Parts: sequence; structure tokens; C-alpha cells
Amino acid sequence: MVVSGVFRTVVPMNSLQQEVTVTALENTAVPASGAVPQPEADGIVVRAEPQLDSAMDSAQVHQFLTRALPVAVSVTVPYSLAPLSIAPDNLTVTHQYSGPHRRFARLEEDGVADVLVTQQGGFTTVKVLARDHATASALWDVVRTRVSAQMSESDVTRCQLWTTASYGPSSRDHKVRSSRWTDVRRNYAAVAARQLDELMALQDPDDDGGRLVLWHGQPGTGKTSAVRTLITEWLPWCDAHLVTDPERFFTSPDYLLEVVEEPARPDFREPLRGLDELAPSRWKVIICEDADEYLRSDARERSGPALGRLLNLTDGILGEGAKTMVLLTTNDDLGRIHTAVQRPGRCRATVEFPALSAAEAAAWCPPGITPPTSPATLAELFGLTRGREVSEPEPSAGLYL
Repeated sequence: MVVSGVFRTVVPMNSLQQEVTVTALENTAVPASGAVPQPEADGIVVRAEPQLDSAMDSAQVHQFLTRALPVAVSVTVPYSLAPLSIAPDNLTVTHQYSGPHRRFARLEEDGVADVLVTQQGGFTTVKVLARDHATASALWDVVRTRVSAQMSESDVTRCQLWTTASYGPSSRDHKVRSSRWTDVRRNYAAVAARQLDELMALQDPDDDGGRLVLWHGQPGTGKTSAVRTLITEWLPWCDAHLVTDPERFFTSPDYLLEVVEEPARPDFREPLRGLDELAPSRWKVIICEDADEYLRSDARERSGPALGRLLNLTDGILGEGAKTMVLLTTNDDLGRIHTAVQRPGRCRATVEFPALSAAEAAAWCPPGITPPTSPATLAELFGLTRGREVSEPEPSAGLYL
């Protein structure tokens, strides 16, 4: 069949859909002038373009459309990975390209499989074509295992950072330092650590447990550090969305809905599923730090409908079926927080972050550091290790709020 010309098609790939632009296929004569070839009577018109990676994409699309390799899976991971380090090694490398901004490798076994791995900037895209589902699944297992192994060595965890401006809300990819609960548990008073044990181990929340998590305590007691740890621990099943301007988030319905309705990221850790199977949908947690204004007992008078929207998102029609949790942190005392926020069934956990007792602080201090004789916050203890007195305010306490 002669294939030439320009068209667009939607190709189902591992229960995802991706729009593919066909740019160059075999048996297409490309005039020196770069003009588009005339369509054949029984063919498809395809534009030929000079980019090498576009040509590789087109070669794969050709095999898919002609049913030479009719099973396809494609995913992009938000990490820069060496193409050959994650590609299956039982295929022959047929093409390699290395440029200042992009690298790719194409591997294939004639009539069996075709794999294209492209790294550009901070992203790596893997496209697998195969003769049948079993072959595609086996290749995909190799790829995702190798990607996971490389990402597990990373010291950062990805999340989404939200803000709004005159043109509306927007998000960008954001990195936070990875932090495991087993490594930082000693930073918290025993009463808080026991409550956090259950939260950090959470894997698949049910609706009966509540969608709201509330952390409160004086500055410097480790709330922000615990947020970083929660993002890391929940990564296998939950996407984190950090809202930088909660005062706008809760007062703007458009902003709130934009974040709630943001599609979950494809999970490259999942095995390849058939088209008759649904992949499990991921949860998201919306994190708003220092949300004091929307939690106090006079919140309705101070911020208008903001409190109502928060309650509707966590225990109302707005949040129904959305698989969305909300984590709020505040420096306020529990007695100043609106009782509606703390209602059982809505609030999954209310965790107070107190200072470490004198005994806990003494156990925390490394050798050579004289421990305080009175309770101390985490920020004060870190300051003590840098030669500061416990009573001295910690300038960089924001790292440990």
C-alpha cells in the first residue's frame, strides 16, 4: 500500500489516548522543494518533515496503522533517563541519536516488536509496539522495572505547584526533597508520631474515614517537614498538589475546580492492561499550609464562602467521587479552629505537633551536644546543633514548620 499525505489520528495506548501526527512514512517521495506530495488515489497523504525523531515516530505509526505491530503502549515519565539504560536488551538497536537537547534510541525485532525511547529535557518518553498483547506486556514490564529502579535512587519527589494570576490558575512540575517516615520519625513527640504512623502508612482511603487532614502546632514543630514526608510516602497511590495561595484557592470556585479536576498522572509503574480493564484511578491530596484564616471559629465572617467551599470539597457534593483529600496546616490552637472542620467523618485526623519533651529532646541530640533541660521545638534543636541557644528564635524555621 502506498502511504503519503497529512492526517491526525488518536491511538489508544495502555488505556491512555495520545494524539499522533503522522509526518513521514515509507514509499513517500519527498521533493527537494519540501512540497507536500500529491495524494494517491487509494492512499493517505503524509507530510514529510526533516526531524529525525519525527521520522522515528512516523515509522512506528506506519507499523501500527498497517497492523504489522497492532498493539501499542506509550508513557512519559517526568525524569531525564538515558534511553538505552531503560530499553529492553533482547532487541537490536537500529537507530541512535544524541543531540544537545534530545536523545533517542530505537530498538526492534522484525515482525515482533519496536521500541522507541526519547529523552528531552527533564522528560523521557517510551513507546512500545508489539505483535500481540503478551509481547507488549513482557517488554513493558522490563521498561517499567528499570525506570522504577532508577527513580527509586532519586532524592527528590515530584508534585504539582499551583498559583494563580490575572490569566487564571496554573501549575508546574515541582521537586521536593524525598523524605521517608522511618528516617524522620524521631523528630516528633511520641504523641504526634503515633498518629502520624497511621497516616504515613495509608494506602487506599475509604470515604468513611474522612477527606480532611488537619495539622496544628506552634511554629518550628516540624509540620512542613512532615508534609514533605507525606508526599514521599503517598507517592505510590496519590499525587500531591501544593497550593501556594490558599487565600485565593478557597475564595475562587474556578481555581478550586481547576485543581480538583486536574487529571491524575499516568502511572508508569502499572502493568500493561487490556482495553477491557480499567486501571485504578489515583488519589490526589491538596496541600494548603498556614490556612489559619479559613479554619477559625469566625471564618464565615472573616472570609465569606471560603469555609463553606472547604467543607463542600471534603464532605459534600463537590468532592463526591473526586478521590481528593485536603491537608491543612495551621499555627493556631485547636480551640480556635471551627468545630465544623473537626467533625468526625469529615476530618480523618487532627494531629497536634507539640515541642519535644526534655527527655525526647535529650534522646534526639547527637553526641557532643548538651541537651536542653526543658521542652524544645524541632527548629530549636536543629539550631542547637549549629551552636545556637535553644531560646534563640530560629530564622529558617520555615523548613520545619
